[in-house]
Amino acid sequence: MSKHQATERSFRSALRERWTPALTDLYAVSVAGAAAGLVAGVQTTWSARLMLGGVAVAVALLALFGESFTGLGVGIAGALVAAIVLQSAGLWTSERFGWSLALCAVMPLLGWLSGVAASTARASARLAARPRAGTVAPAYGSLGLLTTDAFEQRVTEEVARAERFGRPLTLVVIESRSVLDEPAAYQRARRSLARIMEATTRDTDVPADLGDGRFALLLPETGESGAWDQLAPILRVTGQHTVELGDGGRAPVTSVLQVGIGVAAIGAERGTPPEALSLRARREASASLDDLASWVA
Repeated sequence: MSKHQATERSFRSALRERWTPALTDLYAVSVAGAAAGLVAGVQTTWSARLMLGGVAVAVALLALFGESFTGLGVGIAGALVAAIVLQSAGLWTSERFGWSLALCAVMPLLGWLSGVAASTARASARLAARPRAGTVAPAYGSLGLLTTDAFEQRVTEEVARAERFGRPLTLVVIESRSVLDEPAAYQRARRSLARIMEATTRDTDVPADLGDGRFALLLPETGESGAWDQLAPILRVTGQHTVELGDGGRAPVTSVLQVGIGVAAIGAERGTPPEALSLRARREASASLDDLASWVA
């Protein structure tokens, strides 16, 4: 690793550790204030300036309650409101069309940036709340992952809620298997996967350690395609992370363990028992792992 790369990695790590929700609020309000200031600088009626500035502030603040795509949706709604304000004020004319279009385009960007900042702050807060490596007990539950009994109870509750309100729900099972004949390295790789899951999941997601190298992730309000989107950053970060080997060297987590993934979702069909959902995801994960082992062999 070059000196430049090491400096960049240290800077990113320091930024993640020091980012807090308070900084997110300050960021969003500052951006919204700048947008409102740009609006106020345009020669329009004072009522139009106040309404457009209010829309910018509302977009930035409301986007804090979601993530990037939620913020984008809030921004699009803000753009529609801004267009209505411009038309009502008689500003949506051929002479001002470029400026009006640019002003409306700023709203989705503002909402998306605020959503990204908010989700980053929440992930940083979860990371900061976790115990440090030197004080963590061997149990994965100390990292914020539920145990099998607690997770099964949550699955039962979430399945009932999804059935009652007709909402999507997806259960993901990740089954791991050691590749090297190094139990200690495999244990470290499993702990790394557990930490990555805890740090990259959303606030509404429920990660769990099911034992024997098997993890689970319960995703409320998420369909099967959305589940794979949520898995993508977990798999990407896992491929980039390394663990220490017995000889003192380091190797990627994916070189120490193989993973099979099973995804079971409640879709259009209803009346799915919680046990059937869990069994389907576990069987798919085991089959995926076996297929991978056969292909590698």
